[in-house]
Amino acid sequence: MNNEQCKKSLEGLQQAEQMVCENIIVNKICQLGRENCVKNLLVTVKEDCERQQSELAELKKQVRIFHELFNSVHGVVDVVVHDFDSLHQPIPLVKQEPKTLE
Repeated sequence: MNNEQCKKSLEGLQQAEQMVCENIIVNKICQLGRENCVKNLLVTVKEDCERQQSELAELKKQVRIFHELFNSVHGVVDVVVHDFDSLHQPIPLVKQEPKTLE
């Protein structure tokens, strides 16, 4: 191997080494990018989960209030219906004596 060939080989090795280093750097950057992307995604999912839990708690509160109102209205309706029914029951004007067999 002459001097010129050695020089070309050395340049080739240096270029290969530089490419390997660049690839390592690019891979590291991509890895960091993926890690940041995953971290951002996890933060977003956590925030969404917390928001949905808050909305669910509010909905449960509204359902409880609805049930309380429904039960109150149902109780009032029962009383009104009972009172209305009692108004329509015939009240005898004369006290009837039981008939006896003779």
